[in-house]
Amino acid sequence: MVENATNQPLVKPQEQLITPRLTIRPLQDTDASAFFGFYSDADTMKYMSRPAFTDMNQARRLVNERLQYCAQGNGVCWVLELTEGEVVVGSIDLFKIEAESKRAEIGYVLAKMVWGQGIMTEAMNAVIRHSFNQLQLNRLEADIDPENDASARLLKKCGFHLEGLLKQRWIVAGKVTDSEIYGLVAEDWSPPDS
Repeated sequence: MVENATNQPLVKPQEQLITPRLTIRPLQDTDASAFFGFYSDADTMKYMSRPAFTDMNQARRLVNERLQYCAQGNGVCWVLELTEGEVVVGSIDLFKIEAESKRAEIGYVLAKMVWGQGIMTEAMNAVIRHSFNQLQLNRLEADIDPENDASARLLKKCGFHLEGLLKQRWIVAGKVTDSEIYGLVAEDWSPPDS
């Protein structure tokens, strides 16, 4: 379990976050079918560090791994559920949390059916606010494929800065790819106008 200097858990039981269009809620085992929907889509998975799923059991395993990870207090795993219709359209996670350094990595995936609607920007801003204000993190990091222009635009729009390039970091389905590393520190973040 990740703890801060006073031996208090840094990651407490997950909270639900509400935005104008989303309920950002803790991951549940019943979310596996929604995960299979977006993790099996070749376009959605094009820049991810794993190949597209071909079997529902892969989604079940991923959800179970994340639930265990979060239950141990090592991360926070949310799903993005449209308030209207209660449809799960993505996920956003904090992981590799370093309590002493008050740092975490952030990862996300969004179903193709809602691309270009500002959904992930809305979710990211809510999670960033929660990370800096409630979890008292000081730094967030993201690792993206340099060819993923949409993800780079999202991160920049949310205040992240490109900090470096890691050459040949991933091999996915035989393809070698680099990683761009983006960072955001609390003192540099300006909350969007609400």
